[in-house]
Amino acid sequence: MVLRKLRTLFWAYRPLFDRAFADDPGRFFPYLAKTAGRTRDWDILIQWLSERHGGESLPLDALRAARCDAMKASRAKLADAGIGHALHAALDEASRELAARYGRVALHRFARRRTAEARKSLRKRKRVRRARQAAQSDDASLHDVRKAAKKLRYLVEFFAPSLLETDQVCE
Repeated sequence: MVLRKLRTLFWAYRPLFDRAFADDPGRFFPYLAKTAGRTRDWDILIQWLSERHGGESLPLDALRAARCDAMKASRAKLADAGIGHALHAALDEASRELAARYGRVALHRFARRRTAEARKSLRKRKRVRRARQAAQSDDASLHDVRKAAKKLRYLVEFFAPSLLETDQVCE
């Protein structure tokens, strides 16, 4: 979930970055998702089995041990790749880019614009229509709608204080 939130934040601020910087992390996220995704796969399997076979005896200890091994392997792989350093460097570069290009940005206006864009993306008629008409087995269409909804939810969570601000000055 943290990776999805980080990706959403990057999407939100992407219009403020220059093209070279904005394209570079796009290659970075799939690597992170693939490396960390194995642990998530075990989480999903354990939850799915628990929901469907709640009362039956399941090898949960073995599944949790496999999840733990996947997590350790992911952590080791990310540590070896210097991901912590890369993330800090990316955040520093993003801060420099924003400061150099824009100085001060009216955050409440920016937040409204980006959340409106995410809402528009969620409401794309083609996306919603495809999900509504999809057979129950067509998880890809529903997943597309869920991803767009999560992006909007994360932006609202990030920008909530700014979304409440107004341009009016009270005297």
